[in-house]
Amino acid sequence: MGLGVGGTHQPGPNPAVAEYAAYGLTLVPPAEGIARLAETCAILRRLWTAEVVDFDGPYTTLRGSRCEPKPRRRTPLLIGGWGDRTLRLVAEHADLWNMPGPPHNPVELIAERDRVLRAHCTAIGRDPDEIVRSVQTHVSYDDPAGTIATVARLVGIGVSHIVLNLPQPYPKDVVSWVADRIIAPCLRRG
Repeated sequence: MGLGVGGTHQPGPNPAVAEYAAYGLTLVPPAEGIARLAETCAILRRLWTAEVVDFDGPYTTLRGSRCEPKPRRRTPLLIGGWGDRTLRLVAEHADLWNMPGPPHNPVELIAERDRVLRAHCTAIGRDPDEIVRSVQTHVSYDDPAGTIATVARLVGIGVSHIVLNLPQPYPKDVVSWVADRIIAPCLRRG
């Protein structure tokens, strides 16, 4: 299950405004987005494990709620984001942590954010290595070697789950191209 804070009010141009408006949703202040995400994490874990759930939160009230059928095993929770407060929630609730990588965020920023996550884990007594690091990065059709180098750098800072974003227009047989030109060489590098 993948979650994040969602659209919040931010300084400057925010592309989320139009996306949220298209669905009839409004943006919320960042603190509210964090509080809603924390509440959602707590609700999900209870729904997945308890027979009947009553819940009284600032944003959600549940009475006699059931989640059936229950997951057969513990459902991993992925939280996306990189702000300090979001990373605190990752430390408290997540099995996986995801953030956008290159070209949106440099590898150095991901490494710095990982250090913040590790500090939050230490503060609450959680082993930070229990959390899988996940990053999405863009594939360059013109420079597959550059993409492979980026993946190697991400692996080098502890990222073990890498999502390859494929920009349009796609080359012919894009899936085979990515498997042969990006994934296979990455796997050979170890």
